[in-house]
Amino acid sequence: QINRGGPEVLADSCRRVMISQLNLNAGKRALLLTDFSSALSFFGHGIMFLNPGHWDAHYQLSLDLFTSAAESACATSDAALVKSYSETILAHSRSLDDRLPALCFAVKSLKESMNLPSCRDCAIEVLTQLGEDVSSVLEIPSQETIQITNNLLMSKMTDDSMIKMSPCTQMRAVFVMRLYHELNYVYYVFDQTRLLAISLRMVSLTFEIGLTDTSSLAFANYGVELIARGYLIGSRLGTVALKLAENSKYISYVIAAVKQYNLWVIEPLHAIAESHLVGFYSGKRVGDEFSSSLNFCLHLSTSFHCGKNLIQIKNSLSEYIVQLLENSQQWFLPQSAMLYWLIVELIEGPNFDLTEHNPLILNENGVMLFAASARHLELDIFIDGCKLMRSFLFRRDMTSCDGVLDRVVNATCQLRPTMIIAVFFEGLISFVMARQTAENNEWAIKGEIALAYMKRWESSKWNFKNKINLLEAEKMHFLGNFDLASQFYLQAVESSEKHKFLHELAICLELQGLFFQVRNLREKALTSLNRSVRCYKDWGANAVAERVEQYIQHHLRGC
Repeated sequence: QINRGGPEVLADSCRRVMISQLNLNAGKRALLLTDFSSALSFFGHGIMFLNPGHWDAHYQLSLDLFTSAAESACATSDAALVKSYSETILAHSRSLDDRLPALCFAVKSLKESMNLPSCRDCAIEVLTQLGEDVSSVLEIPSQETIQITNNLLMSKMTDDSMIKMSPCTQMRAVFVMRLYHELNYVYYVFDQTRLLAISLRMVSLTFEIGLTDTSSLAFANYGVELIARGYLIGSRLGTVALKLAENSKYISYVIAAVKQYNLWVIEPLHAIAESHLVGFYSGKRVGDEFSSSLNFCLHLSTSFHCGKNLIQIKNSLSEYIVQLLENSQQWFLPQSAMLYWLIVELIEGPNFDLTEHNPLILNENGVMLFAASARHLELDIFIDGCKLMRSFLFRRDMTSCDGVLDRVVNATCQLRPTMIIAVFFEGLISFVMARQTAENNEWAIKGEIALAYMKRWESSKWNFKNKINLLEAEKMHFLGNFDLASQFYLQAVESSEKHKFLHELAICLELQGLFFQVRNLREKALTSLNRSVRCYKDWGANAVAERVEQYIQHHLRGC
């Protein structure tokens, strides 16, 4: 009630200071309960009750209130308030140590509002003030440096010893780690060749100073970089990162990084999709809206590649995209919009008038313009992967799609399952075109490259064995080795069914049916193709099912 009355109801300056202190205490309790809106309200009222000249008379109370208010404003994505509170702290703080929390909140707020150039410049400036030679840190590390770190991890550091390292007692080092984490995201967007260097610096710092609240991020990010370079020790670091992040405010980010870019090597994609849903709710709980939204985006795209029902994913995507527009979270919009329109076409058909379907959602031209301006390799590959999948499933424009093979095989960016699946569809298109065209050698070579790349990940049998088997079958079909082709088609069907990839089961059955037709096994062809139609319909891809039904009518009538 005193807060409702405002500071004007209290003339006694001592009592006003007391009310400010009570609001600070109440706000901190609200932070512990992750009620960031209430916390921000308490801190705001505490600031209102401060007396004139409070920075001189009550410096620590003023610093605590403004710093806590900046933290809460950052958690509620109120960039304007973060800027206001941080600028006030910078104007009145007495030391760099007092300014550091506000500077970190300002950097984080710039990142979440996607003002990335300013975020980068601010982070580098503060790191330099803290004694970091950032230009040297950002130099791409040598193979020898990476090997030395990996040898230390493998020979001297068990998972338990990493988790039980002594905590860091140097507060400046804690902020150095936090700032490198924010810088890591900036370079994820701008220049992924720098990510290995940043994550390696964070891991090295952890070994030097002990565990900080962002050490889980160090192991998560370094593990991702190792996986992208074929070092399977990266999955071990991902597991360590998840254990370190339990019950921390960074748990949502760690789930997103580790599950999507690391543990897909050893875990089923279906489990990865569910983990991202956990990450979404974890982010909401700790006030990490950015990582929460990222996890939901990854949950939907991974669920799609698991063969989950298209209608359900489309409805979830529609609601999610509206929320992105309301919250101005532009970075997740192009991927979500591209996936949304792909699903609509799979359901309704490629000739469906998309402009009248949902005018609020960015259309494909808009997605392409955003991607061109972003110049982000991972986003480009995701978009082209969607186009490859659409072209294959509708057997349209298969020769005009931009391929992803060279970009993925020689990628310097972090690897996601969606990128490998894009290679899979380019491989399918290549073998189909090799059978259909006179210039089959060029297409066959592309198919061979795709198959060889897929085999790099054959240890992940749950996720990729069926895809490798299907590409092997298509290769043998092209070469005329029908006995081996028949075996590989059967293995691809069985593996897709066993591992619950419904959409890929439909694809396997369709290609198996076409193979049987070529061999004049018409009854087997009809059985496989009819079963393929049922699987496409169960998936929700009614337009693709209709295409296969029309093929049956035109080519297998009378069986």
